[in-house]
Amino acid sequence: GFTALVKADIKAATIRIAIIGDGDRRQFLYSLCLEFASIHESISGTKPQEVVPIPGHAEVAPYAYLEQLEKQNSGLIPYPGKNGEVIMLDVQELLNGVSTSAMRQAGLPSRSQILADLRSGFSKDEFYDLLFALSINKNDIGGETIADQMRECITFMERHGRVAELVTAIRKERPRLDL
Repeated sequence: GFTALVKADIKAATIRIAIIGDGDRRQFLYSLCLEFASIHESISGTKPQEVVPIPGHAEVAPYAYLEQLEKQNSGLIPYPGKNGEVIMLDVQELLNGVSTSAMRQAGLPSRSQILADLRSGFSKDEFYDLLFALSINKNDIGGETIADQMRECITFMERHGRVAELVTAIRKERPRLDL
């Protein structure tokens, strides 16, 4: 099952949703969006915008835009940031990489930040060494490609309440990373 933390900021007129649980978070989020849509239909004058936060930046990307890019099989795309900055976005990571409230409360980076550091900081063999150091058999996490295995590793650690341990191990092995 899932648990959702829904926080409303009345002054900013925003609602933030964090989801904890195993499985397809996007499907659960979709069901919540349907509930909010029915609420908004009953209140005249509301025009909600669904957005996804961009990790490490103050900007957000429209959810519908990211879904359209996903349908077009777009991977890495440029996105205009503030002050003319161009931010490169991984569409799948944004759509799938929602950090949980438990991760944020513990001061841990988001899934997408952890995955980005695993991808940029570890070769296949180094990643397998990291798994060994964490007492994880690579066959226990699944995934066909190394990128899939890295993503599955994060999910595995979330399921077992070991994300902090994963982050600590990454920081120990790669202190130069921004994690």
